[in-house]
Amino acid sequence: MRKNVLKNLIVYIMIGVGLVLSSCSVGEKQEKPNIIFIMSDDHTSQAVGAYGDRFASLDPTPSIDRLADEGMLFRNVFCTNSICTPSRATIMTGQHSHSNGVLDLAGVLPPERHYLPQEMSKA
Repeated sequence: MRKNVLKNLIVYIMIGVGLVLSSCSVGEKQEKPNIIFIMSDDHTSQAVGAYGDRFASLDPTPSIDRLADEGMLFRNVFCTNSICTPSRATIMTGQHSHSNGVLDLAGVLPPERHYLPQEMSKA
């Protein structure tokens, strides 16, 4: 019985080591993610054709529709602040307006902090 336990232990260790080694990319250059970030002020999702809502036919968006067909479409999204500048600051910082300090149209983010573009360029 002791021999079987030892044998099983060795097998499990070998499997674990194999999994760890197979997940490591030795000498391979990591490919950068292919991300297209589209931000549009005061643009309701109802006006984008890919969402198929009532205003989509008023101003067609064929390029955005094609990107959505070939990629990803978000359907469960929220706006934490409906005013332009605070809304943009929320996206750039990942913080609510009361945390990032941009509460109105004249709000400014401190330039010494790191924001979404800097983090995305690291990817």
